[in-house]
Amino acid sequence: ACFRFFFASFRWNSTVSVRFVQLPLILKNTMADVKLLITSSVLSGSLGNQKNLSTALTIKQLKDKLYTIVGTAPEFQKLELRSADGSVTHLDDDNATLGSYNPAAESELHVVDADPNSTVASLQDLSLVEKYKMSEEDYDKRDGTYRKYKAAKDAAEASSTPAAAQEPAPTAKIGNRCEVVSEDGSLNRRGTVKYVGPVDFGKGYWIGVQLDEPLGKNDGSVKGTRYFSCPDKYGCFVKPNKVTVGDFPEEILDDEL
Repeated sequence: ACFRFFFASFRWNSTVSVRFVQLPLILKNTMADVKLLITSSVLSGSLGNQKNLSTALTIKQLKDKLYTIVGTAPEFQKLELRSADGSVTHLDDDNATLGSYNPAAESELHVVDADPNSTVASLQDLSLVEKYKMSEEDYDKRDGTYRKYKAAKDAAEASSTPAAAQEPAPTAKIGNRCEVVSEDGSLNRRGTVKYVGPVDFGKGYWIGVQLDEPLGKNDGSVKGTRYFSCPDKYGCFVKPNKVTVGDFPEEILDDEL
């Protein structure tokens, strides 16, 4: 026991007598904090939340505090204290204190979200998020894209080679309407320029075209290397001298009667 001392003096016939008296020292009863790992049934992982919680908190007060961490309203929280040995204690008495459940340090405090209309759970479902997908045409219209950077870089590198140095740079630009002349000159095909630059399958400059009709040979890729994207059989690659840039309206196939 802890005691404190004080002395009292008494006077008898000019003689001072001193006595020490022991009195019990009343200590203030303080509740300690405990560090717990906070997890939730509707949130991924441990949230990275290890919280020092006062064991003097009632379970109702604890739920109010957890609301700011996991987003589940207190009335829909079911709390589980999970120990390292695998045992689970249900904290189901709102008036009891956290300390009355004897939580061990580093234990997991798991919040079960019992809200049937939980917005927290719906926010975790990425399949419900509408994703934006840009079309190839819109992407080609943008400036400062990696595709245009790569085409310009490849064109610059190609111009430093002897084969490209003897060949003038094409005047065609990505997005230009054009007409492609076949090898024998018997068929002109219309389309849109999608790529200008060097390729792995040939020397010098090449122009990649997305044709208006499925009269091509690929989908913008050749031998595993993609230069642009288009539907299969709509893509082709030709030398610049086979491409005429101009105001060529898109060709529309008429259905045969």
